[in-house]
Amino acid sequence: MSILNQSSAPKIIDRLNNLKPDTQPQWGKMNAAEMLLHCRKAIEIPLGKHQLNPNFFFKLFFGKWIKSAVVGDKPFQKDSPTSPDFLVNDKGLDFEKEKQALLEDIHTFVHTTDDILDQRPHGLFGSMTAHEWRKGQWKHLDHHWRQFGV
Repeated sequence: MSILNQSSAPKIIDRLNNLKPDTQPQWGKMNAAEMLLHCRKAIEIPLGKHQLNPNFFFKLFFGKWIKSAVVGDKPFQKDSPTSPDFLVNDKGLDFEKEKQALLEDIHTFVHTTDDILDQRPHGLFGSMTAHEWRKGQWKHLDHHWRQFGV
């Protein structure tokens, strides 16, 4: 298990660079370009580019439980449920465009200071430390890289 920071980013990026537009997933319904947009939506939350507005009762009853899975040590399981905020169903996406946009967001994320990340709440989970943000983002990317065998 790792965190997504300046020292671990090259390994994540190397794995991303092994992904090709026609790489088939080992599970799930997204193609490679859809998965890249899905990952970008998630990493844009701590960057302040994407907001979540979950149902109050869902947040109240499930927020802490889901957060513990996201920032815990156990890897995400195959076919883990996806929040509607992150669903992507557009087979016409441009792979290279999505890849470049995600690379830019990864770069921005790893260069965002811990002080800034410590102040960014998550719409569903509430307060998050920089370590939790970095761990959750690494786990999410690793999950999808495994999904596509990279």
